[in-house]
Amino acid sequence: MRVTGKRRVALVAAATAIVLVGAGTAYAYWTTTGSGSGSASTGTSVPVTVAQDSTVAGLYPDGPDVPLDFTITNPNPGSQFISSVTIAVTGTSSASCTAANFAVSQPTITAGNIAAGATSYASATTGAAIHMIDTGANQDACKSVTVNLSYSVS
Repeated sequence: MRVTGKRRVALVAAATAIVLVGAGTAYAYWTTTGSGSGSASTGTSVPVTVAQDSTVAGLYPDGPDVPLDFTITNPNPGSQFISSVTIAVTGTSSASCTAANFAVSQPTITAGNIAAGATSYASATTGAAIHMIDTGANQDACKSVTVNLSYSVS
């Protein structure tokens, strides 16, 4: 097939148009800007739990100190700082035997973090103990009672 002059001009024009369209696409782009925002929130502290590990028996007037073994567990998903533990006698199973008949040696702990989900401060090393005080009066009301203790952590 022979290409005539008009046909040649048409083919060149078509080829040029295709190249220009293709070239225009290769170099075409849009510019843009943008911005956004987001947020995050913090958790909060969760009370630790204290469990007395030892069974305390054999409290007698002017008897020996009986160790109070306990552990502290951190149920929080993050670590929490513990600075002190305080133990108090809150009463007994008999209204006639008051908390004043007992004394607690307070635990000594090293302040610090308890990791998330961890248990710490096994009290065998803290010095926590309880004993019955000899009041010099009849303490028969304190025979066979249960002494109620509370543990406070800060």
